[in-house]
Amino acid sequence: MGEIVIPDSVTKIGAQAFNGVKGVSTITLGKNITSLGGGLFGNSSIETVNIHKDMKLLTTTTAFTGSDQGSCSVRVLNDNGNEKIYEKDGVFYQIGTSGNSSLIGASVDVTSIVCDDICTMVLSRALDNKQKLVSVDLNNVTKVGGLPFFQCRKLTSLQAPNVTSIDGRPFEGTGLTYVYLPKLVSTSNAGENSAIINYLRGTIKLGASLEKLGYGTFSTHAGVVSNIKVIDLSECIKLKELSNGVIRNQEHLTSILLPNGLEVIREGAFVNISTEFTLVIPESVKTIEPGAFSDCPLMKLEAPSHLKEQNTNSRWGTSNIIWY
Repeated sequence: MGEIVIPDSVTKIGAQAFNGVKGVSTITLGKNITSLGGGLFGNSSIETVNIHKDMKLLTTTTAFTGSDQGSCSVRVLNDNGNEKIYEKDGVFYQIGTSGNSSLIGASVDVTSIVCDDICTMVLSRALDNKQKLVSVDLNNVTKVGGLPFFQCRKLTSLQAPNVTSIDGRPFEGTGLTYVYLPKLVSTSNAGENSAIINYLRGTIKLGASLEKLGYGTFSTHAGVVSNIKVIDLSECIKLKELSNGVIRNQEHLTSILLPNGLEVIREGAFVNISTEFTLVIPESVKTIEPGAFSDCPLMKLEAPSHLKEQNTNSRWGTSNIIWY
């Protein structure tokens, strides 16, 4: 099979330019191309398209589909001809020095993503405004940057089996109603503007690997209405403390499930929760600091009787307690 090399002097390739071409398996495009027509390689033998890293227009879905073998594979090359960025199923990845890759972008028409096996990171805002994206399986990804799915409003399914680290506002602008992060280790003190559940609509569940929740993890900021209903920490057996400001400004919460093994609830751990529900304090809890439940007028507590003396004169911020 042969190869076609398009020189850097070419800036535009029209629709169906290579339609029906046989005997050619690879095309290398010049770095100055700014416009590609649709259906470039329909019914052709072309399998691989090489693109220079400086090319102003990386790809369009309609341009790179339709060969006899299916969609073409796109490779993005350095000046020395080595592959730096590659495409798989409409998703772009960048290879790092470790040999693993990061997800850096995707076609506007992508509807479903299963991350490549060597992909371990999703960069911040990598999938911005993918209006047709419905499901994402992060596969072996361990780290997710901030706002990775921003404005992906049809995204309703997310699998994150190996994510250990996640930056602020990962679910903002999505249609997600359930997220389970079984291997998340901790959240940073991100503050209200980077809360982990901003705009999540429904349930978030964290797993047995969790060791620490930072300030503002489950919080909203001024002008944002949180639709989170359930915070499930029941599997978080390594979580020993709920620190100040972890759960704040919630208007739709119906349930918070705390883990056995939790020992301390700090002052201001729960602030401004306006909904009515019952919070069960595990028997493992040894200390609840004064003001732990601030401005939570409708919240009911079920608490172990060995903590009764700590709430003298409603020091916790509530007297609405059933002792067991």
